[in-house]
Order: sequence, then structure tokens, then C-alpha cells
Amino acid sequence: MEFSLPEGADALFLRLASPHNTLCGHDVSVFVRDVSGFTGSAALLVWGPAVKTLFVDPRYTLQAKAECPQFDIRECTSLGLEEPMIKNWIQALGGSRCWAYDPSNISVAYFKKMKDLFPFMQWIPCSCPAAPDEQTREKEGYRIPQDRTYAEKRAFILQKTQEFLAQKGLPLQKKWGLLITSPESIAWLTNLRAKHWAASGSCSPTFPSLFLLTPQKSFLLAPPPPAPCAEDGALAFEYCACPPSEFGATLAKTLASEPLNVLLFQASQMPQQLFERMPPPPALQTLDCPDACLAARSMKSPAEIASAKSIHFWEGLAIVRLMAWLRRQQKVTEHDIAQKLEQLRKKCALYRGPSFASIVASGPHAAIVHYGPRATHPSPVQDNVVLLMDVGGHYEGGTTDMTRTLWRGPNPPPQNIMQTYTRVLKGLIALNLARFPEGTTGAQLDAFARQFLWQAGQDYAHGTGHGVGNYLAVHEGAFSVSPRGGAVPLEAGMILSNEPGFYKEGDFGIRLENLQVVVGEKFLSFETLTLAPFDAQLVDFSMLTAEEKAWLKVYHQIVCEKFKDVLSSEGESDGQEELEKNVQKFLNGEN
Repeated sequence: MEFSLPEGADALFLRLASPHNTLCGHDVSVFVRDVSGFTGSAALLVWGPAVKTLFVDPRYTLQAKAECPQFDIRECTSLGLEEPMIKNWIQALGGSRCWAYDPSNISVAYFKKMKDLFPFMQWIPCSCPAAPDEQTREKEGYRIPQDRTYAEKRAFILQKTQEFLAQKGLPLQKKWGLLITSPESIAWLTNLRAKHWAASGSCSPTFPSLFLLTPQKSFLLAPPPPAPCAEDGALAFEYCACPPSEFGATLAKTLASEPLNVLLFQASQMPQQLFERMPPPPALQTLDCPDACLAARSMKSPAEIASAKSIHFWEGLAIVRLMAWLRRQQKVTEHDIAQKLEQLRKKCALYRGPSFASIVASGPHAAIVHYGPRATHPSPVQDNVVLLMDVGGHYEGGTTDMTRTLWRGPNPPPQNIMQTYTRVLKGLIALNLARFPEGTTGAQLDAFARQFLWQAGQDYAHGTGHGVGNYLAVHEGAFSVSPRGGAVPLEAGMILSNEPGFYKEGDFGIRLENLQVVVGEKFLSFETLTLAPFDAQLVDFSMLTAEEKAWLKVYHQIVCEKFKDVLSSEGESDGQEELEKNVQKFLNGEN
């Protein structure tokens, strides 16, 4: 991509966020890849004639070092500007610096921190090349069946917004509007998803959009053609067709037709470029407001949980078939495995596409947390190595995310790998069996999964769990299970991952992951959704307690019962035989 720094600028400062956090569809990932080589989904880039620095969190350190040899790679715990590694590095530059930034790539909250933390910097706005706008090309919207209607959701959001205004001491008679900028929240609120999103390689069923909600009217701003539509041909809100480049002008026109006193929005999701198009005070008062949609969509309804269980059956069946296929392959590449999984998933009519690029990593590649197999340079899976598969799919009815680590023989796995695998498995079981009172946060639960690794002087740098959407973002919610899990407590109805791991650079990596839903009242616990066997070859049963063996026995009894009939009825004797062979070891509880 062609790009020149603005006159007077020393470097470009660019924020690469995960796809589901892309501001109003402005995706700069292709540009970051072109100038640095980095293919991950989260980083801060400082790029210019005299400086080439990439800040990444621990998930991407090894990947960035391998992909970006000309860059100074700096690992930090987060990509917030208050993070000491980032803050101290910028302040140590000293003197007057002039950096370019793209206001469509930076949120209002992030821009304010840039100005406050680095007053000696001069910031020059520019337009950075974005990836081709795949979402505007044949991405017809369609309504998905939901047990909660748009009217019910709208009433909930109105109530929460009015409560927020009351807390701020603002009279409710003021004319106010709520601007929602998160594509996931808009998709949830409207019950709309993009229809052909997977055809061009996207992993998100959302589309670039804005949603303006007032007590009287609602407006959806989204790209044409064609317009997002309902199956019955009617929409419960006004549709303003415009490309993302015209969101600012269209929103300003809409605000002019609906004169407001107060506009609320989430500052961390509002692009600075869009904010600068707002009428200035005192004509319009602006307030930073939490995304009420996010809290609401984090708590799945009984119908959503039931559909999630249904689609996890189909995802698990694809994995069971994949494992049987793998045992028969003497020579196979990582890319072959990812492609085979896609073929198997398509046996389910509800499957829509991957929820993220499949991670299929063998041997030393498994130590790279977000490694991805490449079709252009396929890596063969060698004998006598671990094979890590972190995969997920979007189905109409839910989103999946699971990880299994397998042993690729023919020799038995080394004892140190078996012991590490077993510690990771013990951690997954411990978190799944946790029982905790209402008000407990993910930060309080994180140690359940790490305790056995800690005892051996081992650990992992990523979080243990994240929220998962309903045919939406595979990473959802302000809550998580991690040392930095925040103050958001876990509540019944939340679906989240349980994924401890361990990675030895240049040697092997192990991660195990199930999705689970929070259940109960007053005292809460987890119910497992994921259905796929673990690899008994890698388990040191002597390290397991009676309770852990019992958990594994029950889990694999369920897995076997779920799939044996469909495998038998479809004549897949090899798949049934492989499943029963693996499950039998867990039923016996010994090597």
C-alpha cells in the first residue's frame, strides 16, 4: 500500500485492534502487515525513517519476533498508554516529537490519553490506508431468529440509559440520544447479521454501522447496497444507507433533523474522527456512557444457551471426525488439517464460517500462541511432536472456540510433555469444578487454572478465559478470567472459555480449552458446553486425583454417548472405533 508521512511528521503512530474492536469498519491490519510483516490482531506500531517499534502483548511476542526482524519488538502486559513499557518508552524519547495518527483509528478515550500523557508531542492527523472494505461488498444483512425481539432490547437499553442520566443528575425531559458504535452491539440489538461475510475471508458476521437511539426514534447507518433487511420485509428502525466514509456527514445530518441536548456514547468505542463531526458545546452536551448492549448480550437467555448446546454438538462432531481422519494420515500439513476441518463443519446446515483463523500448530510452532498455518508455505506435521489445534466456528445459533493438543506418534510422548499436559488438564478441571458466590470476578478465579503449573514453576502469559458471543465476536464482554480480569463479576448465563496452557519456546506448546456457561443462584458454578475428547496418550494418570479421574470419566461418557449413534448411523466405523478407543482409557482411569 502506498503511504507517505505528512510533512513534518517523524513517524506514524497506529493502533491495531482485534477485528471485533475495529472502529466503524476501519481495518488497518493489511497496512500493518505490509510495513512490518506482523499478522497478529493487536499491536501498537510506531513507524518512520528513524524508528520501527512494535508493542505487543505476550500472546504475540514470539510471532512478532519471527515476522518482524527489522522491528524493535517490545512486550507489554497491555496496549494501554498507561502501561509502563509504552509510557516510559515514549517519554524517554524526550524533546519535541511530531507523530502522525489516523483519527478514524483512534478512539476518543485513547486520543485524550495521548494528549494528556504526552503533552510534549505534536499530533498530526492523517488518513492511513485501510484494508479493502470487504463488508460493503455483497454483505446483505438478514434477520436471525431470536427469542428477544428488537422492541424488548430497545426498551431495556432505554431504561438503562435513563438510569444513567438520572445518576448524572440530568433531567429526563432533556432531548437525548444514545449513539452505539460497536458493530457487535448493533448486530445484537437489531437481530441482524451480515449474510455473506465469510466469502471474502472475514471472521465476523457484523458490518460497519452506527446506531442512534432516542426515546422517539431509532436510526441505523450502514453501507449500501443492499440494505440490511428483515425476512418479513420490515425494519423497526429507520435505515440510512451510506458507506463508512460518509458516516460522519450522515450522522451530522441525522442529528440536525433530530435536535438533541445530550448525546451519549462509549468513548472507548467512538472514533475521534467521528467525534470531531459532532456539534460543539453548548449546542450539544456529550457524555461517556457504558455500552448497555454489551452487558445485556453477555447474559445469554435460556433459548440462547439451548442453541449454544446444539451447535456445540455439531462442532464436537466435526472434531471427532477430524481426529479419526488424522490417525489415518501418514503425511499431512498444518494447512491440510485446517482445510479438512472446514470441510467437516460444512456437513452441518447451520454452519456459517470460522469465528477466527484456525490455529493448527505442531512441534515448536505450538509454542507460538497465535500461530497460523499458511497455504503458501505449508508446514508438514512431523512424527513424535505435539499438535495444537485452537479452532472455532460461527453457527446460526452460537459461536464456538475450543483447543485440543494431541500427540503425533508413533513413539510415546516424553515424560516431561505428559506431565505438563496433565498439569494443564488438571487446571482446566479445577476451574470447571469451581463453586463461587455471586459477585466473584474472573480475577479471583484465575488461580484455579494455574495452580498446578505454578507448583512446577510454570505459567502462561495469556488470560484463562474470555466471553463468547451468540453468532457474534468470539471474544466478548468486559468480564474475563485472568489476573487482570477487572471488576465485572461473573453472572448466570455468561458463556466463557476455560483455556490454560504452557509454552516452551522452540520446543512445544500445550493448550486445552472448553467453553462453559455460568449456572446457579447465589452460589454459581460452570456447565461445560464443548464436546470433544482429550488425548489420553498425553495424560499421566498417576498425577490425577480420584475426583479428576471421575470428572474425565463422566465427561468422556457424555462425549461418547453424544456421537456414537450418529457415527454408527452414517457408517463411520473408523470414527466410532477411534472415539471409543480414546474414551476407553479415560473410562478405565489409568494408562
